[in-house]
Amino acid sequence: MATETALSQALEGGLRLQGVQKSGTPGAPLFSVILPIKDPDLDELRRAMDSVLDQTWKNVELIVMDAASGPETVDVLRDYDDRIDYWRSAKDRGNYDAMNQAIDLAAGDWLYFLGADDVVVDMLHRLALRCQDRRTVYYGDVYMASRNRVYDGPFPWHKLRFKNVCHQAVFYPRTVFEKYRYQLQYNSCADYDLNIKLWADRSFKTQYLPELIAIYGVGESTFINDPVFDRDQAELVEAAFGDRIRRRERWHRIRHRLGLLLPAALKKRLGRHLPDKRRAAYNPPWQRHRPGEATSDATLADETA
Repeated sequence: MATETALSQALEGGLRLQGVQKSGTPGAPLFSVILPIKDPDLDELRRAMDSVLDQTWKNVELIVMDAASGPETVDVLRDYDDRIDYWRSAKDRGNYDAMNQAIDLAAGDWLYFLGADDVVVDMLHRLALRCQDRRTVYYGDVYMASRNRVYDGPFPWHKLRFKNVCHQAVFYPRTVFEKYRYQLQYNSCADYDLNIKLWADRSFKTQYLPELIAIYGVGESTFINDPVFDRDQAELVEAAFGDRIRRRERWHRIRHRLGLLLPAALKKRLGRHLPDKRRAAYNPPWQRHRPGEATSDATLADETA
């Protein structure tokens, strides 16, 4: 009842209310870009929306979900009324609640989530040719302006144990949200929770594409701790990857023992496949990845399972 009341009080607009409805075809997939906002910097908001609307690839829909920010924000959205596919301004229960609502509204074959202080690189025309499998989650890199670095290459499952793929680097097929939604008990890490589940789900695949997807700003969630996720993370990782973690640990113990027993000459011939006790650090697969080379996470998992 509360949700129905909130929706009845919502302000809304966009091309859909003018009778324009987009759809994808086998040769021209539709990308749904979902932009949840709350009290955004208005110049940054315009820049974020322009980066979507000015893409070379035109089969894109932009859905903006505003958490009742105020009249100034609504005025900006109304200025874009003939370009945004759909926008709504109403109270919600946080960013992930807005995203879940937008998922129900999205018509795209691929769903992408953007922050109000982020910018999408003009690359959807290239991704449209590469995002072919509707059971694969595709992701690339983002440039983190505040850290002056590109983040962060391929994410095999054992890397995801410790840090997350940037949300603004990921393109989810619609099939993901037929099975999963963002869990609202997590106020800033619900996408991390989702990714852990997806990387463990054998009915989906993940693939890294060597593409810069977005320029990532310093958004609100960057500064929000998520104590509920911090409490649950070890349990989530164990449920998703526990068996693989133990197999991996057993394999590394075996390699270490063999490395100590074999003569130095044989270890040198075997190279990286057996550890040299003089080598301080393991060189993980994502560090061996050559820039510019597309990588399947299944391949990386096979290397180190």
